[in-house]
Amino acid sequence: MCSTTLSVVVCGSFEGQAYFDMRSAPDRPFQVVVGDERAQGSGGRFQVTRQGDTAQILIEDGALDVVAAGQAAARRLTTGHMLSGQAGPKSLAAADLDALTAWRDGRLVFNDTPLPQVVAAFNRYSSDQLSLVPGARLNDIRISGSFRYDGAREFANALRAGFGVRVQQVDRTTWEIAE
Repeated sequence: MCSTTLSVVVCGSFEGQAYFDMRSAPDRPFQVVVGDERAQGSGGRFQVTRQGDTAQILIEDGALDVVAAGQAAARRLTTGHMLSGQAGPKSLAAADLDALTAWRDGRLVFNDTPLPQVVAAFNRYSSDQLSLVPGARLNDIRISGSFRYDGAREFANALRAGFGVRVQQVDRTTWEIAE
């Protein structure tokens, strides 16, 4: 048996998501550092997301002990829970595992999500990019549903049909959405 801890450090301006499946090495300690949080455990499945100043640790199966910089006591995260927030204390909450892990199957799932956040999610995953022309009405549109993340163009056209917004192709890969 290997007693060395496998460590992953997510630092600097890294943004994105990483999925870890440690079930094949249940006796090997694992540690991931995201922002000011250090998560440790063995076995299980979890994902880490970092977007701007916000970090999220999601436990899909198993448990992790998470310690924030400057804190002595660890918080125990178990299956179906996530820790998320900006630098400093993070909130612990039950997680919608299906929605938060859908990216691994090529899907984005939203539940009453403001359009600017939906557009940002599509732009992270899709080679087609969506651009919002500033406007209060666009900020008020809320989206629920499951969408293929490589379908940004189709999503923009669905917005046209469903919300009566204007959609214009700016170049080969950019779609502009306006009131």
